[in-house]
Amino acid sequence: MLSGTQRRSSFAFIAHITIFLFLFLVTGVIAGTQPVAAQDSLGESYLVQFQPGTSQAERDAWLAEANAELVSWMPQIGVAEVRFAHGAPLAAASVNAEANSATDSGPIAFMEPDVPVWGDSMVGDPAYLDANQGYGQHLLDVESAWTVTKGISETIIAIVDSGINLNHPEFAGRLVPGYDFINNDDDPTDDHGHGTHVAGIAAAGINGFGTVGVCPECKLMPVKVLNQRNGGTWGTVSKGILFAVDNGADVINLSLGATITSTTLISSVQYALDNGVVIVAAAGNMGSDSPFYPAAVPGVIGVSGTDSQDQYWGVSNYGDYIDVAAPAVNIYSCYHDLVNTSGYAYMSGTSMASPFVTGLVGLILSRRPELTGDEVLNLMGNTAKDLGDPGRDAYYGFGRVDAHKALVAANDGIDPSLQDPADGGAVRPPAVYLPAVYSHP
Repeated sequence: MLSGTQRRSSFAFIAHITIFLFLFLVTGVIAGTQPVAAQDSLGESYLVQFQPGTSQAERDAWLAEANAELVSWMPQIGVAEVRFAHGAPLAAASVNAEANSATDSGPIAFMEPDVPVWGDSMVGDPAYLDANQGYGQHLLDVESAWTVTKGISETIIAIVDSGINLNHPEFAGRLVPGYDFINNDDDPTDDHGHGTHVAGIAAAGINGFGTVGVCPECKLMPVKVLNQRNGGTWGTVSKGILFAVDNGADVINLSLGATITSTTLISSVQYALDNGVVIVAAAGNMGSDSPFYPAAVPGVIGVSGTDSQDQYWGVSNYGDYIDVAAPAVNIYSCYHDLVNTSGYAYMSGTSMASPFVTGLVGLILSRRPELTGDEVLNLMGNTAKDLGDPGRDAYYGFGRVDAHKALVAANDGIDPSLQDPADGGAVRPPAVYLPAVYSHP
């Protein structure tokens, strides 16, 4: 709970930021009420947390006085998405400031703009395509990793993104029910292509055609939080995270973000971490050391991008929030287009790097489901290929992930890829018992 001083500072910030309000996509499901219709138009939307113990009548009274409409409710973290009439956020801040001044216990714990976020990718130019379509998988040595496990159906990877092409043959038989927070229904079909591409990198199946993902036998949960223009808000993203956690996801991929963080986002991430769910996120594509969220949120595994030569990709963001790196340039994966529902495409971006790591997390949890997020990061960090300056650095984190070495470490140092069929014995390299190299605060 915020102190009176913190709340007053928060609302001073709100009064300031309303001078340059962003445009927001409004979606949601209202608990106990009729959903507000999904809109592709943009409106003024905020995320509001009421103080613990605030009654329904008190909440309704505040909404009425602030000229606000309830759009959706996130009971897991006590946050409401509300829509204000034009100019009303200033009035709302004033209403709450007066209440705080009088009683030091106004009804609002925090209020923040619902910041727009975007899928973090760039479509590659065909003239510069790499002929080796699977170079990312080969750099990670996933084929050797698969001698330990190809993933198991009990491990669920949630793709919180623009949805997934549900009819793509690469995902046949491996999709679990998801949700569409853009249109407020249970059909998370991808109408952009970004989410399908990300899903293919993480977990396209081994089926004799197309491509193969890092964790080809894990299940996929499609959660649509980005619209057909690849845009959403922290509200839709947070609802997607909460849905994934509550419906059994083991790891969540967030190939999206913004340079402005969100208290609601942080709360939803913490909810996931508290429930043992690993979150992996893209570092961003601005070539900047400015924090990019959710990758920079504590507890999230932030992933920067490399190229086919294992070099830092200059477009990738960097900084002290980078944990590991993965291929990001000219990545061949599944795609959705309205003509060919079983298509493939090249894309570049840290959006593509993130699901390489997410797929690896799926493999590790398939072998060692009891591991925490920090323990999973330790496995990947200790076995990553150290690039750049020795040790952890701002460009590669602990290095470019190595699926084979990580899975050997998760398998008590036993490397089945070295098994000699002639004598049926597995060659044991020195066991890898890993000290903690890094724990998120």
